[in-house]
Amino acid sequence: MALSKDQILSARDFETKEVPVPEWGGDILVRSLNGAARDKIEAAFMAQKTEGLKAMVVALTACDEAGTLIFDQSDVEQLQTKSAAVIERVFEAAWEISGLRAGSIEAAEGN
Repeated sequence: MALSKDQILSARDFETKEVPVPEWGGDILVRSLNGAARDKIEAAFMAQKTEGLKAMVVALTACDEAGTLIFDQSDVEQLQTKSAAVIERVFEAAWEISGLRAGSIEAAEGN
């Protein structure tokens, strides 16, 4: 039986992952990207504006237990001042659970 519009739109289809961040004093929860967030990232790739993209992905995926994002785009610049190793770790977890290929940002930056 085919799914209805309401069934599809009400489905909780985000995956979450807890990422240890001892440098920040605990763990952070990330969720998979939604379509709008993925579109933002693809637009940045197309415009070749990948500077700060990893911090942007962290802002687009870091969430609370209810799945509500804890950052907004105005926080990206501040996130860029945090440890690159930590941002990379959180980014990689978010990228992985979003079903995206490892190394795709680096490949885009090289093109």
